[in-house]
Amino acid sequence: MSDGQVRELQIQYLYLHGRSQWGQQDRAGSAESFRLATELVHQTILELDADDPRRDLLLTNRASMLLDAANLYAQMPDAVKAVSLMTTAREIHQQRLTVQPDSDERRLAVVRVQCAMATLLKNLHESTASVKQAEEALLSAGRITLRNPLLQPELTRLQVELQAIVDGQAAVTGPGTSNAPAEPPQQQPANRQPLQ
Repeated sequence: MSDGQVRELQIQYLYLHGRSQWGQQDRAGSAESFRLATELVHQTILELDADDPRRDLLLTNRASMLLDAANLYAQMPDAVKAVSLMTTAREIHQQRLTVQPDSDERRLAVVRVQCAMATLLKNLHESTASVKQAEEALLSAGRITLRNPLLQPELTRLQVELQAIVDGQAAVTGPGTSNAPAEPPQQQPANRQPLQ
């Protein structure tokens, strides 16, 4: 078995183990499993050529697992780790914007993460940072809306949440900010297909 195949199995094990821990309300264990899985995904990404078509999927999966982990750290609560992981997830989605062809769906992914960060920061009473994230996301959402009306339904929902934060209304529940996960995360484990 090649190193890539071994790592693929490790990623799947860690992700599925994290889901199991989440279901058992072991938030610390689940968050650590997701975090370790994202590190293995990152190693895989570094080994791929810049134009390898698998890179975008792996980047997406890594960002999703980082958000899962950030959600759990926020509930412990461990604000420092939660914000750090969300920041990394946002940077990953911004990195995806450099991939051709251009994609409004990728821009929307950045807005989703910014909305989650703004909500988390608001719930941590970091009002200035929260409003800054929300304002940046609103500008991006507005530009996407003008170009791509097909994404309007989700953008409208995000804009309502973001505007509430900017207006200083009561904290709204957004992605990654629920008091407790009703069930394990639904994203598929990273890199479902063998790397070789």
